[in-house]
Amino acid sequence: MARDLAAMGGFTITPDCFGELICGVGDIVAVGAGGREKLPACFLIGLLDGPLRIEAAGMVRCMAARLRPGAVGPMSVNGPGDSSRRWTDAGSIFGPRLALVSGMVERCEWQPLTVIFDEALMGETRNWKPGPTGIDLAEQFVGDGSRPTAEVARERRITGRQVERRVRRLTRTSPKQLACLSRFQRARDAIWADPSIDLAGLAVDAGYSDQPHMTRHFRRFSGQTPAQFARDSASKKQWLAAQDVAFVQERAASEG
Repeated sequence: MARDLAAMGGFTITPDCFGELICGVGDIVAVGAGGREKLPACFLIGLLDGPLRIEAAGMVRCMAARLRPGAVGPMSVNGPGDSSRRWTDAGSIFGPRLALVSGMVERCEWQPLTVIFDEALMGETRNWKPGPTGIDLAEQFVGDGSRPTAEVARERRITGRQVERRVRRLTRTSPKQLACLSRFQRARDAIWADPSIDLAGLAVDAGYSDQPHMTRHFRRFSGQTPAQFARDSASKKQWLAAQDVAFVQERAASEG
């Protein structure tokens, strides 16, 4: 991806059930209550509990991979107990190839980058084990099949406290929070896909008790109401479409 974040006015990452491994080129900063903090060449964003603002002084190029929730804890370099940042430096995942990766991002060599990302992620996960308390445990609390902790504990013949502790090690959050993120993600993605969607009907479809319940979660996770998010989504999609057309036209002209 290549975007002029200065022209965009930056962007906000809203929470969901995925982590992200990002390698970027450009003066990228995370903006929060503690001020502005420059992000490293490669960083990992875990399961957020609120919006994360990203800004830059100009053009930014980045390559990213989404991580399933059970991969976030094991891949977080700072360890499961460190909550001082909402991101962690992940350069060690690529080791001596980090400089190569950064150069390929600068040159927008997306296809070979995909191969390197796949190799690095496979190397990280090679020794992870599935099983009753393995990395798949977190998947029980996301998606349409999200289930109560007590039910998962009975099925796996472990205690509820063991489920809680294991999920926290895997994801850095609780089973309850995972379920909340899952509902929010379904609602957020539906609004992004169709900003004119009926919000009262969406609340029920996404698993909320009613529309005010969904609105409270939206404010918590995105800083906006669903209606505000819908308006911003419609405007942002128009802007991105215009930028993509301009990019294609510029590329065609340069190649012609």
